[in-house]
Amino acid sequence: MATRLVVTASPRPITPTGAGVCLSSGLAAVAIAIGAATSISVMLLALLAGLCLRSAFPQTIAWFAVGIRFCSKTLVRIGVALLGLRVVAHDLWALGLSSIAIVLVSLAITLCGGYLLAKRARLPTDVAAIAATSVAICGASAALAASAAMPRRAGLDEQTSLIIIIVAVLSTVVMIVYP
Repeated sequence: MATRLVVTASPRPITPTGAGVCLSSGLAAVAIAIGAATSISVMLLALLAGLCLRSAFPQTIAWFAVGIRFCSKTLVRIGVALLGLRVVAHDLWALGLSSIAIVLVSLAITLCGGYLLAKRARLPTDVAAIAATSVAICGASAALAASAAMPRRAGLDEQTSLIIIIVAVLSTVVMIVYP
């Protein structure tokens, strides 16, 4: 007598977290593909695609918010930490103390100068700190890390996105214009 094995799969609906992660991953993949084919910043492409989707489909995108928030907070923090691991103490010491001092002084001047300029432009303190950090350190990833460290308030995510777009656009222009 032959035994038949019957397998039935009960489909589990995708959660908003899973959907948001999938949407974010899809946008990132498209931005990477377009960025590889052009000289446009991948970060800028991903941000613009996200902003366009959110503007075009606000009610639909709201369902993805939990997963998008997970990507923009948790995964970005992990990514920034992993990025930081690429620079180790041995590499810094190989530069020599005078080079380290120059880097630290330049960083401090850029941070303070950027913060003071932003405050003079009457930007909120948290936005001034995020903008100064993004310019002084490494652009988008620094802005996201600084924003993640700030207390949450309405509008901060949108202002951080604007800072990242401005930094990405200016970086792209400088890469094209600078010899």
